[in-house]
Amino acid sequence: MKIKKLLVYVLTAVLLVTGFTGCSILQPQFADYDVSGYISALLKSSYLGDHDDYMVFAKTTVQNSEENNTATISNAAINFCNAFDIYPSDEQLAAFEAIMASAFKLVKYKVKDEQKIDTGYYIEVEIEPLLMFQELNGSIEQARADSKKHLLEGQSAITESSGDEESDTGETDSDYYDEYEGSEAESSLPEEGTNTEPLDENTAFVNEVVRLCQQALSQPSQSYGSSIVIPLDIRQTDAGELQMDLMQIEKIDDTVISFGS
Repeated sequence: MKIKKLLVYVLTAVLLVTGFTGCSILQPQFADYDVSGYISALLKSSYLGDHDDYMVFAKTTVQNSEENNTATISNAAINFCNAFDIYPSDEQLAAFEAIMASAFKLVKYKVKDEQKIDTGYYIEVEIEPLLMFQELNGSIEQARADSKKHLLEGQSAITESSGDEESDTGETDSDYYDEYEGSEAESSLPEEGTNTEPLDENTAFVNEVVRLCQQALSQPSQSYGSSIVIPLDIRQTDAGELQMDLMQIEKIDDTVISFGS
């Protein structure tokens, strides 16, 4: 499990680097750049998969825009798993990504008009955090406890069943083998390749979390938190280039959908 968690963090870092190289420096030829328009286009591309405006502002390709959207969704799925200490398989992670793609279509934010300052531009993004997943915390912890309980009950039932079969005959395994020279005893063993492993506690737990998230998405209304303002400081160089620290964009991504503290 520790290896899985390490790989998750590495993947997060790789995706963030990809995002940084794609958006860190804006076009230099705009003395009065429409910064609020650019941020709006970037977030619409990231959250809704609507890339038309972003391609115009960033002068980029459909492929790069789609990678931006994919990275944002993948990061959200990974951050969700990290927040709730979940270790998904590749298939389960894909399910969480689909959930996050749907959740991003519900986010509420407003990009305010930019203000020209001495160092470049100042802009604020006002967000009402989506609380859907934060509110699942209690249900997720209950699912974790239930998966452990069911596993223990299953193992106990298997043990009791084995004990009952032995007590019915009053014979030990060794007696049975000696009487029939091993032929019948050997045939009662599981065939090669038969799965005798106990139920996978983690798989059952993660499947239940996926179900809980899908159920939450199907609710007719969603709850949102109080407004949070994320300030963006965009610097303008002497050559007129605009430079943005994408950690600020990451903070917006982390705020629009809340996973709790």
